[in-house]
Amino acid sequence: MPNRDNALPAVIAAAPRCRSSLSAPVAATARLSGPALAKSPCAQAVPRPTGAAAGPGQYRLEFDDGTEVVVRGSGLIGRAPAADSDVEHLIQLVDDGLSVSRTHLEFGVGDSGLWIRDCGSTNGSHIDVGGQRTPVGAALPVAAPPGCVIHLGARRVRVRTTSGRAVIGAATVDWGVATRRGAARRQNQDAYSAEAPVFVVADGMGGHAAGDVASREMVDALRTLRGDLQVSREMFAAAVADARAQLGRIPAGDGPPPGTTLSGVIVTQSDDDEPHWMVVNVGDSRTHRMMPAGSAS
Repeated sequence: MPNRDNALPAVIAAAPRCRSSLSAPVAATARLSGPALAKSPCAQAVPRPTGAAAGPGQYRLEFDDGTEVVVRGSGLIGRAPAADSDVEHLIQLVDDGLSVSRTHLEFGVGDSGLWIRDCGSTNGSHIDVGGQRTPVGAALPVAAPPGCVIHLGARRVRVRTTSGRAVIGAATVDWGVATRRGAARRQNQDAYSAEAPVFVVADGMGGHAAGDVASREMVDALRTLRGDLQVSREMFAAAVADARAQLGRIPAGDGPPPGTTLSGVIVTQSDDDEPHWMVVNVGDSRTHRMMPAGSAS
């Protein structure tokens, strides 16, 4: 059954919840016939359950402590944000200096892109676009284009889009990415890489210690393959072995040891420069190939 907690459209369609420990890696390569395709809890998205699919209009908020959140609707940011009505995201920031108000900033994604509005915060909000910094008021929303920096008290947030494009050999690869906590867990334990040629998602194992750390270590190990035009099964297996070594150093406490699943693709080239999918899998997650209606398999 596909996992409803993760959606990486175009290439990584779904990954079911993990049920086993880190097992032997699997890598299968298929020719690519045409165009296709959170570190610490300081900034944790808490979206409400929704069946909406991910799309190119989504945005990624990168916080100054290295955390990031993918957003696709309305939300609030603050030390302890409170909503009077339904919002898709409540993002809580750790701010020991109390420069960020309890409910500091409101944001939303509309037809024209991401917008922000101050919530009457004590220290105010500012936006830096192209080196020009201006205050954000509470009366009217202000556009927050990709690449801009939002200042909330002493904290900073950079706005990015979640979609991208790369040309690999004869193939043009388009991608988008989104992840959400789901209905069963209190914490989002997903980690992903969506940078050519590595397009993977890892899901920390439920009931095991430090699932979020385990998934991040797995993805970080595979990110070492970024920029390589030719990625072999041996290179993938070596990266997974490095991840296993890192997982073995994570404190487990009294519970089951940390573990994670992995699913996705690596876009690689053969010796004749033909682009191929290398479908990779660890554990019981899986990658789906989405075909347009009426097309040949």
